[in-house]
Amino acid sequence: MKTTKYRGVKLNITESAQERRNTHRAVVKEDIKEVFIILFVPMIFSALLTCLCFCNHLHQIYTDLNSSSTPSGITMWFFIVFIMYTVLSYVVICARDYILYSFCEKQSKRMLNYLPLSDEACQELGICNINDYCDFLNHFLFRRPFGGTYKNMSLEEAIEKYSYCKIAEMSYPILQEINQKYRYNNQEIYYDKEDCYYKIRTINADHAESFNFLGFVI
Repeated sequence: MKTTKYRGVKLNITESAQERRNTHRAVVKEDIKEVFIILFVPMIFSALLTCLCFCNHLHQIYTDLNSSSTPSGITMWFFIVFIMYTVLSYVVICARDYILYSFCEKQSKRMLNYLPLSDEACQELGICNINDYCDFLNHFLFRRPFGGTYKNMSLEEAIEKYSYCKIAEMSYPILQEINQKYRYNNQEIYYDKEDCYYKIRTINADHAESFNFLGFVI
């Protein structure tokens, strides 16, 4: 903890000020990390990939760079390929959020093909009520870029831990088919578009009557 002295008296920094300092340091570290990733990672990756492509000509390229004569075609192509890889790497780095979220969404939507569950599957998975089904949907459809879901933690902890994840929204008819079977005390499962996962809400009596009119069992 930071301290200072005033007229021989040792003063300690307050807890709130220390928390602000820690938060500021964490933000600065994240900013430095982001700058390093954006500026240097593409160049390092491009240099390694280009050297790998021209591994049989590296001696000739080195000789050209150390001579005063006009560089050979191989050397020119080396720099052209290096620039192309660097530009491509910068594009991937800058668009990584969109790319990774697209991977997550694709993986999650793939799991929609298995819904709704059969009665046998629900029995084997221990799904007995609407709360069980809601928890199942969030865990089953929660996908990271390469298809993994979360383990040994709550949904809220998983969302906080994993920067890139997605729970796909299922079509309205499928969701209503699930609600038709598991609706209890006018409760239904719905997809929260702000938090992007499934929750349970209580519908009003008028809304419930409209389901009865449409032929749904409540």
